[in-house]
Amino acid sequence: MSFSFNHLGNYGHLGNQMFQYAALVGLSIKHNRPFCIPHEGVFGKHYYQELRSNIYDAFEINPIKGISSYPTVNEPSFEFSQAFFENPPPQNINLLGFYQSEKWFAHASSFIRKEFTFKQQYREIAEEMRKHLSGDIVSLHVRRTDYISNPNHDCVGLDYYEEALKLVPEECKVIIFTDDPEWAKAQELFPDDRFFVSETNCPYTDMCLMTLCDYHIVANSSYSWWGAWLSNSKKVISPKRWFGPGLNHNTKDIYCDGWVIV
Repeated sequence: MSFSFNHLGNYGHLGNQMFQYAALVGLSIKHNRPFCIPHEGVFGKHYYQELRSNIYDAFEINPIKGISSYPTVNEPSFEFSQAFFENPPPQNINLLGFYQSEKWFAHASSFIRKEFTFKQQYREIAEEMRKHLSGDIVSLHVRRTDYISNPNHDCVGLDYYEEALKLVPEECKVIIFTDDPEWAKAQELFPDDRFFVSETNCPYTDMCLMTLCDYHIVANSSYSWWGAWLSNSKKVISPKRWFGPGLNHNTKDIYCDGWVIV
């Protein structure tokens, strides 16, 4: 019996792909079944948007590749399903869903971290950037451009970042990771004597740099979720409101144990 995920690469950008791959690996290891994912040439669009990133470009992964003809089984619910995790159908199945919880792969975390090792060209740039900032560093993520007019994905407000910044040491420098750098530079909350806006224009280098930070203020985004999870963070702060009014998901399983919810 095997698992596949035929829509991986066409069902979300980098952070979503990482959740889907990690859940696939987690289920595979738990039930001792092989798995496959599509070849990188099949990766394409997400909700009619061109993919801005993909796991093949980012990481040194080398899974079995292929598109299966297995029957598709939808994620039982947005939150983690213990019943499905323990007893998936006893046959070949193709997974579909977002699987946004560490609970799908916590038992395989060491293997997942190894799989999500960034390619050398991104590590070298991120490590060089980190060397130029001494002491502990805060990663702060702001996602705006594709959230502003999307009722499913609300932008978290400056009030969230103001409260979150009170929970990290004042002496720490802060790197802002954002898809709207000009907006970030214009905010009085982020004065340039302490805050630096990353402008690598590379999602892989940015996430790699996130993993090298010591504190994390994440947005309601799977991208910075992974930047925090792959780090050795001393504290992760996350917004209570994960989705906009267009979605009514139970988000309790998105957050990891020990994260501070604001």
